[in-house]
Amino acid sequence: MDRETRRALDDIRSEIATLRRANRRVKRSAGLLCAILVGVLSIAASSISTRMTWSTFLSRKAKPHKKQVVTQPLSEVIQAAAIQTLNNDGQQVGFIGTDTAGDGLIVLGDVTDLPQTVVSVDTDRAGQFTAFNGEGTETTIMGVDSFGDGFIGVGNTAGGLAATIGVGTSAGGFLGVANSEGTGGARMGVDTTNVGHPAISNESGIAIWASDDVPTVSASPGDPSGLLGDLDNDGDADFSDFLVFA
Repeated sequence: MDRETRRALDDIRSEIATLRRANRRVKRSAGLLCAILVGVLSIAASSISTRMTWSTFLSRKAKPHKKQVVTQPLSEVIQAAAIQTLNNDGQQVGFIGTDTAGDGLIVLGDVTDLPQTVVSVDTDRAGQFTAFNGEGTETTIMGVDSFGDGFIGVGNTAGGLAATIGVGTSAGGFLGVANSEGTGGARMGVDTTNVGHPAISNESGIAIWASDDVPTVSASPGDPSGLLGDLDNDGDADFSDFLVFA
C-alpha cells in the first residue's frame, strides 16, 4: 500500500469518527428535548385539578318549546289561508298555512292523517323543524333553545331525548347521549376556561366519571384494573396514561 492510499484511508476513518460523534450529540439533544416536553405537559396536567369541576360548567339546557298543534291530525289543524296538498285519492297530506297562534306553519303528512315533518315557530318566536316516526312520535328536533342557542335533538320511539347537540352554559358546544330512559349517558363539552371535557353518568343520572376527576373514580369499585383512564394498567390514572394514548 503506497503512501497516498494510506493517507486516503486515514481521511475516511477520520470522517467516520466525526459522523459518529455528531450522531451521539443529536441523540443527547433529542433526549433532553423529550424530557423538557414531558415536564411541561406534566405541569399542565397537574393544573387541570384547579379548574372548575364538571358539574359547575356544563349542564344540558331544556329542549325547545313546541306547540301542541304539530302533533294533532292534519284534519284538525287550523288552516287559515292554507295551501293544501292532496294525494291521488283526495286525502290531505300537507299544507302551508298558519297555526293556532297565527304563526306560519308547513306540514307534510301521510295517508294516516298524521304529520311526519313540520316546519313551525316555537313559543319563543324561533324557527323549528320537527320530524315524527310512523307512529307519530317526535324523533328529531332542530331549533333554538330557551337561551336562544341552536339545538338539535334526536329522540327514540318512546319519545325520550336520546342524543343532543347544543350549547352549554359556558357558551361552548356540547354533545350528549342518554339511555332509553333519558336518565344516564355521556356528554362532551367545554368549560368556562375553554377546555374540553367528557363525562359519564350511570343509569340513574349520577355522574360516575369526568375528565377532571379521573383518579378518584373506578369503573368497578375496589378493582384497580377497572379504573377509567388507566391505559397503562398500573392501577392509577395519571399523566403516563396520556403518553400511552398519544
